[in-house]
Amino acid sequence: MIIHCGSDLLFATRIRHAADAAGLASRSAADADELARVAADLTEAGQGDDVTLVLVDLAGSEAALRTIARARELLPAARVLAFGPHVDKALLDAARQHGAHAVLPRSAFTAKLNDILHGRA
Repeated sequence: MIIHCGSDLLFATRIRHAADAAGLASRSAADADELARVAADLTEAGQGDDVTLVLVDLAGSEAALRTIARARELLPAARVLAFGPHVDKALLDAARQHGAHAVLPRSAFTAKLNDILHGRA
């Protein structure tokens, strides 16, 4: 199962469709607070350990950075991958500093989405 965190509906739809095509369950969360609710629901249902990947859209910058840290705290077994604008190197670096396992520019994320979902990237 994957969780996508962010408010960009275009990317949320793209991720959901790619996850569906890959046969993966997916959930969305707008921010760290909603991620906490989703993680609690999944844990209560006995599915907390099923989350293997958390994708964080860095469009919200500070809020997205909090979401990365919260994902690492709530879902320690999940890989956290952040993606954002290639021109904002400081934001991409901050995502790494907040605990993202991997950070990609949006263009690379989009190009590699299927590989990412299959654990090949």
